[in-house]
Amino acid sequence: MLGLRLLNFDGLRPGLGVRAGEHPVETWAESYEPLGGDVTHTYADGPLAGQAAVVRNGNVTTVGAWSPSLIAEILAGLLAELEIPTAKLPDGVRIARRGAITTWMNFNLKPVTLADGTTLGPVSFEQRTVSSRGRG
Repeated sequence: MLGLRLLNFDGLRPGLGVRAGEHPVETWAESYEPLGGDVTHTYADGPLAGQAAVVRNGNVTTVGAWSPSLIAEILAGLLAELEIPTAKLPDGVRIARRGAITTWMNFNLKPVTLADGTTLGPVSFEQRTVSSRGRG
């Protein structure tokens, strides 16, 4: 199902890191031998250099590297394939959609300004309704 075999796994001590492609990897790194799956990212350096860090087999993607930027890139690509829109949000800001209502929440103790210029006050929320003619 995964299209791979685990080759190595390594808990990385604090201060020790490697890269999967251009992405920094800390805390944890696994490498794989592809068995029918496609390698999408390999380790660029360290003892796992050249080995698979991410393998995709059909609709299953296995990520063996603890890297927030790598995971964000993979998820953005998968969501784009599915034509699911994404938005980069400031830290501490969340969006919830229920039917025609979208709720923007700011969990920060300071105001934040969104990409559209809207400012959300500290620890606050704003609801918007999407009409049949477009965003409200």
